[in-house]
Amino acid sequence: YNQGYYDLDIEVSDINPDHIMMGSLNLFKSENGGVTYTQWGGYGCTGCGNEYRHPDIQEIEMNGNDIWVCSDGGIDYYDANLDFVESRNNGINGTDYWGFDQGWNHDVFVGGRYHNGNAAFYENYPFGKFLSLGGGESATGYVNKGENRKVYHSDISGKEIPKEFNGNINKIAKYSLFPNESYVHSEKSEIVNDPRYWNTLYLGKENKLWRSNNGGQSFSLVKEFGSDANNLVKAIEISRNDPNIIFITQKYGNSGKLWKSVDSGQNWTEISIPANHQTMYLSLNTNDELFLGLNNGGSNANKIFKSSDWGSSWNNLTTSALNGEKITNVQVQDGTDGGIYITSNKMVWYRNNSHTDWQTFSDNLPLNLRIIKILPFYKKEKLRIASNRGIWETDFFENSLPKAQPMVIKQKINCNRYIVQFEDFSILNHDQASWEWNFPGGKPITPNNIRNPQVIYPSAGEYDVSLKVTDKQGNISSKIVTKLITVGDDYCATESEPKKALVCSQNNDYATNNSVNEAEISNFSFTCWIKPNGIQPNYSAIFSLSEGCVLNFRESNNTLGIHWKGGSYWWWDSNLEVPTNEWSYVAITVTPTKITLYLNEDSHSWNLTTAPFNLTKINLGTYYQWESRNYKGLIEEATFWKKALTKEEVRLTRHLTKDNVNNDNDIIAYYQFNNNAFGTVYDKKGSNNLKLNGNAILVDSNAPVGSGKSSLLDINSGETANFINANCKMTFNSNGTNPDGNVVVSKINLDPISIPNINTIDSSFWIINTYGENQVFDALETITFSDINGINNSNAG
Repeated sequence: YNQGYYDLDIEVSDINPDHIMMGSLNLFKSENGGVTYTQWGGYGCTGCGNEYRHPDIQEIEMNGNDIWVCSDGGIDYYDANLDFVESRNNGINGTDYWGFDQGWNHDVFVGGRYHNGNAAFYENYPFGKFLSLGGGESATGYVNKGENRKVYHSDISGKEIPKEFNGNINKIAKYSLFPNESYVHSEKSEIVNDPRYWNTLYLGKENKLWRSNNGGQSFSLVKEFGSDANNLVKAIEISRNDPNIIFITQKYGNSGKLWKSVDSGQNWTEISIPANHQTMYLSLNTNDELFLGLNNGGSNANKIFKSSDWGSSWNNLTTSALNGEKITNVQVQDGTDGGIYITSNKMVWYRNNSHTDWQTFSDNLPLNLRIIKILPFYKKEKLRIASNRGIWETDFFENSLPKAQPMVIKQKINCNRYIVQFEDFSILNHDQASWEWNFPGGKPITPNNIRNPQVIYPSAGEYDVSLKVTDKQGNISSKIVTKLITVGDDYCATESEPKKALVCSQNNDYATNNSVNEAEISNFSFTCWIKPNGIQPNYSAIFSLSEGCVLNFRESNNTLGIHWKGGSYWWWDSNLEVPTNEWSYVAITVTPTKITLYLNEDSHSWNLTTAPFNLTKINLGTYYQWESRNYKGLIEEATFWKKALTKEEVRLTRHLTKDNVNNDNDIIAYYQFNNNAFGTVYDKKGSNNLKLNGNAILVDSNAPVGSGKSSLLDINSGETANFINANCKMTFNSNGTNPDGNVVVSKINLDPISIPNINTIDSSFWIINTYGENQVFDALETITFSDINGINNSNAG
C-alpha cells in the first residue's frame, strides 16, 4: 500500500554518501549506500527506542550533521548517525481539528484530528500538553457535561482521562450510537444534553433524532424525519427555560428545514424560515432568542436571522460586514443582552441587541485558518475555537451575568440510600463565585454551599431543587426546577427470589463500577451463579478487578482459571470445567497463602503467596473490556467479600439469597440483578452500583436460589442426621456406601421453578448437595421434612 507522491522523499547525507533516509508511509534508513534498508519509523521500527515516529513522511532534510524528518505528526530531529534525537514541534500551530468539545465545570477539551487521532487536555496538565488517546482521523470528540473527565470518540472506546498528565487512562464504555460526523460542515450533527440531566442526550443520526436516558448506553428513536436517510438531522437546540421545547435543523435535498417540538419530541411542527440552505446553524439563549445561520456564500442578503417568538417571525441581522463570507458557526453568549458569535472559515464576529452592526472579533488569529467549531467556556469567560491551526481562545467580548441551572445525572432514583450527585450547569464565571442549594425532602450529606453537593432521598416522591448562584460582582441568579428528582420503588432492598439475571450476549456487553474504594485487601471472596452460553473464549472473564485480579475461563473447554494481582498465575490449571448451558455455582477465596476455586461440588486450591490489592474497579462479564475476551451467558447472585469464606460458608450459602447484608461488614457488594434502573443495577449492600454497558440486559432467571436456611453435617457412616435449620432428617444406609463428607440441605421458602399440577402443598422446596468422597452412595433408608404447611388427608401419602 502506498499513497503515490503524497508522502514520498529521499535524502542522501552530504557528509557520508552511504547514509540514506527514505520516507513514504514508513521511514527507512540505509547505512550502506542503499544496498539494504531498515525500517526506521511509521507503522513499524526495527531496533528503535520507545519514542514514537509518525507515519506519512512528507519531507526529509539533511544539512551536515543535522537531519530533519517532517511527517503528518510533526517534525523530528535526527543526528548524523541517523539516530532519533527528539521531536521538535513546540510553537507550531499545525494541529488540524475535525472534531471538538469541552467540559463545563472542569477545563477539559477533546477532539479528533486529521492524521493524528484523538487528543485530550485537562486543566491540571502542563500548558500545551495533550494526551493522545488513539483513533484514526474522525470528526469526533464529546465530553460528559456532568462528569467532565469522561470523554467519547466514535473510533475508539470511551475514556476516563486522568487528573494528572502521567496518570492512567481508564477505558469506559463508548456511546452505543454516535451522530452524523464529517469534516464537511454540511454533513455534521451533534450531541446535546438536557439542561437538567447530563445522562439525557440527544443526537442526529442520518435523518433521525435519537435520545438516551442512560448516558449513551442505549438510544431510543424520537423521530424519523422522512424516509431518506441522506436528509440528515444536524443542529439541535434545547431550551433551558423549558426543556420540552426542542429545535432541530434538517438537510432536505438541496435545501433545509427547521423543526420544533414543544412536548419533548412527541410531536413536531415545521417552522417557516425566511431563507433557505441545506446547511443551517442554530443557537438559543435563556432569553428565548433563537438565532438561525445559513451557510450561504452566494447571497449577501440572507446569512443570519433572529426570532424572539420561537420562530413565528424573524429579524434579518445580515449586514454588508458579512459580504462574501459563508457562515460556519453560530453560538450565543448567554447572560448577555442577545450576544451572539458567528464565524466564517477564518473570521469571528460578535453582536448584541445594542449593536447596529457586527463587531469584528478576530484579533491575533492566523490568516490561513479554517474554523471547525466555536464554544463558550463560562467558567473562565473564554471563547474557544477549534481549527486547522489548533485550538485558540480569547476573553469574551463582554461579561455574562449569571444564569442559574441545577443539574443531576438522571431524574428517577430507585434507592433510598443512593447518593444523588448534583452539578452546576449555570452560566457563571467561577472566579469568587458562590452557590446555595436547597433540597426539600432530601438529606444532604455534603454542605449546601458547594458547586456539586450530594444528597440522599429517604422517601418515595417527587422533589423540587433550587439553586442560587452569585458572581464576584454580587450579581445573583436563582432557579427552581420542579420535580427534578423522582424517587420510586426501592431497588436497594434485598429480595427473596431470583427474578432476573444479567445476560451478556455480544462482545461489548458487561457491567462495571469504577468507584469502588477498598484498600489493601488481603483476604477476598466472590460467589455467583453462571450459565455460560457454550464454550467461552479463552481468558474471557466472569470478573476482572483492579490490579489484574481476574476469574476467567481457559483451555477452550470452560476450565476455571485466574489472573491475580498483576496478572500472575494465569497458567495454573484448576481442572474445574464449567458445564455449558446450565446453571453452575462458582466461587473463589483468597488468603495470603492460598487461592481456592469452587465449582458446584468440586474445588481446587493452590498454595502460593498473594499480595494485598486495592479494589477500585469491578467488571462483570468482561476481561477489562477486551472484545475478544467477553463472557457470553447469564450471571446471577454475585457477591464480593473482603474476607476469605471458609469451605463450609461457601457451601452453606450456595442456594441462599442474602437478607442480612447490612449486618455483614465484610460484604463489599451484592448484586441480585432483579431491577434495571435506566442502565443501573443497584448494589444491595452499599453504593457500588453497576452500570450496564453495550446491550447487556436483565432477563428472567430460574437460578436455583431463594430465601431460606441451610444445614451442613459431615456424614461418614450409616446414621440418622438431623439438618435442623433446613427442617430435614435423613437416615443413611447403615450397611452400604455413604457420602463420606459434607452434606448440605437447603430449604428454599419459595415455589420451585416447576411445581406439580396437583397436590401442591407448602411454598417451599429442598435442595440436597453432597460434597463427600462418594458422590454416588446407597439409597437413604428414610427422609423426613418438617414444618410444612398445607398437608391434609387428601394429599398425605
